[in-house]
Amino acid sequence: SHFSLSVAACLGGLACIGVATYSLVLKMGDFPLHAYGILFGFVIAVLEANRLSSFPGMKRAVKMQLVIEEWVHLFTTTWGRGMLYAFEGSLLLCNPTFISDTAAVYMFLIAMWALMLAIVTARKLDNIKQRLMGSGDANDLRYILSRFDAYDKNKNGTIEPSELQGLSIDLQNPLTTAEVEVAVNILDGDRDGAISKKEFVVWWKTRARKWG
Repeated sequence: SHFSLSVAACLGGLACIGVATYSLVLKMGDFPLHAYGILFGFVIAVLEANRLSSFPGMKRAVKMQLVIEEWVHLFTTTWGRGMLYAFEGSLLLCNPTFISDTAAVYMFLIAMWALMLAIVTARKLDNIKQRLMGSGDANDLRYILSRFDAYDKNKNGTIEPSELQGLSIDLQNPLTTAEVEVAVNILDGDRDGAISKKEFVVWWKTRARKWG
């Protein structure tokens, strides 16, 4: 799929803010419920900020994203975010109107997509790593970094999403565009959009299925 999960989730978060704000104006008596809807819609939008870093002001949003992920480690995982999307959808269903129900269904669909991608991508990453290891010593740091250098095609010290996709194709476990996005989310700890040598070593020594 070429449609971005992050963009879809970010749009969903913004839509939830709008729907919850509209519902709050109509029914102030349900203030706590709508306030939570606005809050979690904002959190969802911020959590996808690093995928939209080319837009003005997004660097500050990325800093907020890292703070949120530090507070709630669950949100560093794609499946954890999927749970958040589903929770936000359930909040919207508490005040049934056509617009809130539509937004809720959208968030539930995004949640299911995120959970599916998390499972499939983590499994593929573990398979890719096994093929990448080959017959080398999995504990030899020089060997690990030599494998990194082999796929850092532009020699800028990182493996970028396009290079990760090329790596997956070479190792006969091709990642789709949506899966590459999730894979980068799993591996990219500092949210700069690429995989550093340090992050590559961490992946080498950790099962991706734990992080999906």
